[in-house]
Amino acid sequence: MNAVRVVMAAVVCVACVVVPSVAPPAQAQLLGKGDSEPLPAAPLEAYERNIAAPPQRCTDFEIVIAAGTGDSNQGDDPLHVRGLRPGSTLLADVEAAGGSVSAWQVPYTASVGVLGTLGETRTNMALPYGASLDTGKRAVRTHLATLHDACPDTKVLFLGFSQGAGLLGDLVAESPDPSLVAAYLIADPGRSRTTYHTAETVTGARGVRGENGEILIPLDGVRLASDVSGLTGPRRTSFHDAEAEVLTFCHSNDLACATQHDGLAQRVGVRLAQPAAAPLHKLAGRGFKDFGHNPIATMLALAWELAAVSHVVQEYAGETPPFSGEDITGLGVLLHVAAQELLPMAAGLGVPQIPMPLIDLIPHVMNMMPHHLAYFEGGDHPAWTIDGESVESWIAHDMVPRIQAS
Repeated sequence: MNAVRVVMAAVVCVACVVVPSVAPPAQAQLLGKGDSEPLPAAPLEAYERNIAAPPQRCTDFEIVIAAGTGDSNQGDDPLHVRGLRPGSTLLADVEAAGGSVSAWQVPYTASVGVLGTLGETRTNMALPYGASLDTGKRAVRTHLATLHDACPDTKVLFLGFSQGAGLLGDLVAESPDPSLVAAYLIADPGRSRTTYHTAETVTGARGVRGENGEILIPLDGVRLASDVSGLTGPRRTSFHDAEAEVLTFCHSNDLACATQHDGLAQRVGVRLAQPAAAPLHKLAGRGFKDFGHNPIATMLALAWELAAVSHVVQEYAGETPPFSGEDITGLGVLLHVAAQELLPMAAGLGVPQIPMPLIDLIPHVMNMMPHHLAYFEGGDHPAWTIDGESVESWIAHDMVPRIQAS
């Protein structure tokens, strides 16, 4: 169905949706668990129980891992470490290098609203992006408090991708944990613009300093323009008060972390990332994954999402008429096409219709999808590298001396 394809492309661009695979990752096999386990009957109860559970053992280091959109849900067992993407071997690589290391996978909704439930996803709730971030941040805060009570000497490393990078980066900026040694943020939607100042990490890696204090580690053959930043806008709070190093990784073709600063795409991302009480989304449950559960709430929640985007685009159009191919990125176009095709389903809900006859840009945006996953090996796009090795492998090798130095 064309409408579904349009919506899926829109969701990918707006909120970094990652189409997940259900193949069991290396870490899950390492811990003796597979991905075929059914979700708990009461995921919210499991969420509350899991985030407050004390660690099974104290280690010198714990890696807190937050996967991207669609690759997590609140019912996940945080000790069942899936990694950032199926097939990841980062944890195994770090463990093989020696040292006392454990990992904790953030159980959060990893959702982008009702629109995000049209595609393949592991999420069990249709919460909007901002509300989803809040579930992740609450989980990490609660877990770290429990961890420090039980294991006061344990140090922490953050590792996040896409929405997961967004929530971990927010935590470092808002309330830096004194036990945090370093944060690795891949495709961070909250990335700030780069400055002209180079920087060197404590492990000797060289990068470029961001306006908020993070260090951009350059990918091989990639030059990131200084006028692009993350899709949900740079964080209002910087990393300058954090003792931990914050390393960020971004490709110029990845809209999630390299969007025109204050352009239409970023304005839409900023709007959708705002925290929301989302009572309709809570009633909608799993959205289109279980449409019969509460179809009225699902459609009302969808109308809320489309109305929010329509408002941003109308405002943008009033500032920069007329629209052009440069002014409207594929993000804005696809959202409007999605609204135009889905609005008949939500007739009478008061969502404004804005005709946007720019469907010819859809193939261009569909081609952007593999770029967001090219930080990892095994995808449709050749994996990007740092000094000749994959991004995850580079991160693993950067973690090891930090752990061994403790």
